[in-house]
Order: sequence, then structure tokens, then C-alpha cells
Amino acid sequence: MLNRAYPFCMFFAGVITTLIIMFFVRNSPDGDGTQLRDTTTPYTFIAPLLACDVGAVDESSSLTELKSTFATITNAALTDHDAEDVSVYFRQLYTGEWTAVNMETNSSPASLMKVPVLMAYLKQAETATDLLTQTITVTEDPAPNTEQDNAPSNSVEVGETYTIEALLQLIAAQSDNRALNVLMQYVDIGILDEILDDLGVPIPNLQENYRISPRLYSRFFRILYNATYLNNAMSDKALQILAGADYADGLKAGVPQETAVAHKFGEAAATLTDGSTGHELHDCGIVYTDEPYTICIMTKGKNVDDLAALIADLNSSAYTFSTRP
Repeated sequence: MLNRAYPFCMFFAGVITTLIIMFFVRNSPDGDGTQLRDTTTPYTFIAPLLACDVGAVDESSSLTELKSTFATITNAALTDHDAEDVSVYFRQLYTGEWTAVNMETNSSPASLMKVPVLMAYLKQAETATDLLTQTITVTEDPAPNTEQDNAPSNSVEVGETYTIEALLQLIAAQSDNRALNVLMQYVDIGILDEILDDLGVPIPNLQENYRISPRLYSRFFRILYNATYLNNAMSDKALQILAGADYADGLKAGVPQETAVAHKFGEAAATLTDGSTGHELHDCGIVYTDEPYTICIMTKGKNVDDLAALIADLNSSAYTFSTRP
């Protein structure tokens, strides 16, 4: 049984890793670069970053065509009122080349913030080797009188006992808010703050309407792919879990079924310009082609199905561009 006094302070043992990630993320612009990666690891979802020579901070001219396609799709959605806001950030993981549309537009991250919770536990598990097998018995409803619009196929039940790893699977692959509430009872909030701070992501303030841009959020997936924050095994585990996500709309719907996509979606209620209630729907992750890329798409509009179709359409254009001869 997991004790609430579990020594989360062991997280801070990764000082060297933190210094590395501060170099690659904080001190390096989101620009083009020549990267040296370890391709000999036995892992499936990562390509550990060994060295990076960062170049221009500007968008790559080689992606001008893709940017134009993004803009055309985005403008059509806005004109047809399928969306009220759309922002896209695309980055080729091997080269660091990137392009975007409205990339600094901030949105409510909603369930996207389950990814740093996953990372916090896996960081602990690097040194606390039995952490993921520790168990928690759910003795009371962790989310009374609440329902999720995209209800998970599996959810935490009162009276059942779960390992930490099983709960992490539920929050990342199933986006289960009940599992998240259970895990949040045991995690040290200071750990989450440390992760966000190290990655240069603002720490949420409960007194404010927390917002984040797709460019900034995409850092979580870049860090996992590069294995520059978690070690190789835990980075791969995180992306393996995220690649098993149940959510089949959005990014997944824009690529062939056999294409691996490690991703996380988020949905939240939103007030539209006309005062009516709509939705924010976002989907961010890594698409595994011969030249893998990370893409983060954030949208707001009246109909969530229209937003999901828009995300699929944008990712389909990214996939087509990335896989053409």
C-alpha cells in the first residue's frame, strides 16, 4: 500500500538531467538545428538526443508549403464557422525545422496537463524502483457528481485497488479524471512545479485562468522523444502509454490506422464570442513516420465534432507532407 509520506524528495536527485534540459530547452530557441541522436537504443518511441547545434530562430523556408496548407485549412474553418480559434505548431524532430499558424495563441490545456503528472511519477520511478507497483485502494468517490464529455472506456471504481502504473495508464491512455484525482492526492505539487519550471512552462495559478500555447505545450513531447528529462526507459514508457490512447479522433483520424501516434487530447467548455457555450478541443503528440514530427493543434468552436475533424484534416496535411517521396 502506498504511504502518503512516500519520499518524493528523491526526485531532486536528477540535478544533472535538469541542467541538461535547461540547456536544450531554456537556452535554445525553437529554431533549425543539426542534431546527433543515439539510434542504437532498444527502445521504440524515443531517439535520445546526444548533441544539438541550434541555428536560426525563424521558421524554415523548406516548410513554407506546409504552412500555406495549414493557413488554407485554418482560414476555411474560420470562414465556415467550424471554428472560432485555431492554432498549430509543427516541428520535425530529426532536424528541428518548424512552422506554425497562430502558434502563440493561448488556450486552456484541460486534460493535456495530465502529461506532466505522468512525467512526475515516472521521474520518481527512476530511483524508486518499486513505485509503479505500489498500490492505492480507492475508498471514496474521487470525482463525485462530475462527468466527462469524452468518457473513458475504463475508470476508477470505489473499493478497487490499483497500482500506480495502472492509474498512470488510466490518466494518459484513458484520460480518466477520477484516476487523476486519486493520483493528485499522493503527488507532491512541488514536483509538478519543478517539471514545469525546468521546461520553461508557466506554473498554474488557481486564481487565474491558466492558458498555454501549442508551441510551449509541444515541449513535453519533444522532451520525452529526446529522452533529455526522464531517462531512456521512462521516456519510452511514457510515450508507449500515450501511444495506446483510446482517443481515435483528432490526430489519429488524420493518419493511416497503422501509424503510431503518441498523443494526448484535452477538451474544456469555452465561452464563444457571441456569448454562447462552446468547446475547446486540443490534440498534441508525436506522429511516427520515417521522419517523425511533433504537432500540437488547439481549437475552439461550437461543435466538438467539427473541431475534431479540423484537427484530423490539419494532421493529415502534415502527414502527407512528411511522407511524400
